[in-house]
Amino acid sequence: QWMENYGKLLAYFKKCGSTLVPFKYDADPGLGYWVSTQRKSYKRRKLSKEQIRLLESIGFVWEASAV
Repeated sequence: QWMENYGKLLAYFKKCGSTLVPFKYDADPGLGYWVSTQRKSYKRRKLSKEQIRLLESIGFVWEASAV
């Protein structure tokens, strides 16, 4: 499941050049929620090192409010 959603985020990144998926993203309503969940999981130290590495490899923004 995680890798499936990561694949969707990767496709979004290739299309839009960013990992800042709107929370209410009409093309894939679950993707914005999943991205938000990754930020929360990161803060709670619930992501594996490999998940963090994959997200950071595409420039994942951990603090969306800072952008």
